[in-house]
Amino acid sequence: MTRLHAHIEVDRDAEHTWPVDRGVGDPWAQDEGLDDPARPADYQRHALKPVLRDDEVRAWDAQFRAAYRAVLRGEAPWGATEAAAHALELDLPLRHDPRPLHVAPAEIDDAVLADLSENWLPSMGMLAPERVLGPFALLGPPDGARLLAAGVMGTTPMIPPAIRPLGRALRSEPVPPLAVRGAALAVLRAPALLWAVEAHDGETAVLRPLLPVHRVCLPRGRVRGVPQAPAVVGRVMHTAAAPRLNLSLPLPAAPAPQLVHRRLWLELQRLRRHDRRLTWEDLLRDRSEVLYRCTLEALFLDKVAPGQPAAGPAAVLSTWAGCGWA
Repeated sequence: MTRLHAHIEVDRDAEHTWPVDRGVGDPWAQDEGLDDPARPADYQRHALKPVLRDDEVRAWDAQFRAAYRAVLRGEAPWGATEAAAHALELDLPLRHDPRPLHVAPAEIDDAVLADLSENWLPSMGMLAPERVLGPFALLGPPDGARLLAAGVMGTTPMIPPAIRPLGRALRSEPVPPLAVRGAALAVLRAPALLWAVEAHDGETAVLRPLLPVHRVCLPRGRVRGVPQAPAVVGRVMHTAAAPRLNLSLPLPAAPAPQLVHRRLWLELQRLRRHDRRLTWEDLLRDRSEVLYRCTLEALFLDKVAPGQPAAGPAAVLSTWAGCGWA
């Protein structure tokens, strides 16, 4: 992977907005939840059949944004964005990225990823917990959860123009060793996903995806670095020896996958307004914090998959403690 810029660039004005606008209905989103009108030029350039005038694009875009906010506030049902999404060609079938994943020359610890990211975004300690942990950021998250949050946000384009903090660290002096650069690139290239953990033997485990993903992203064989928990969110990077799970979030149960997929699909539509070439894997790479956050929100509310044990805040915190997060 040589392209370190993300597909979506944050509006420079939005980055400096104060106070933070939390009216979108997602109280943990921070700048991600700010109003972001799309440019008609993006529609005219990338729509399959651009039949709308610029003023019509602006009108439909405003309707989409209003419906998006209403859905997240619970004031409108899921699907309220469909009319605008159809008019703007945001509801096309999922596009997947078939490019093979980068093979890492070595493994890398999450602490290294978090440290590299924080070097280029010192405010990470304040920004990351809410955007990744959602409601658990207010429950005094353990150090392991805070470290995870910093690592996850290092993969998100938070530095204009569309630069990931981790990507900036890999191209700046002093340049990290080749093995570190190669492993970090592999983590950036691997999409985050919700996995069911099966057949854990203490060293490796079998991971089964609970969300759509292209087959090139699936691990070939048993995976190292998997916490002993029933489910996990994380990125499986490929190495010459065996697949490795990085930025892993242990879970006491799997949330209902349809709830997580529904939230991610809405986010994909929002981002497609800026670039309709966006693939599902691009979303899972560049906006993985939405996956982590909505997964934890579902477990906070005990919205688990059928047949799963009851979850809730206490169960999540207990699982984290059992995995060594102090």
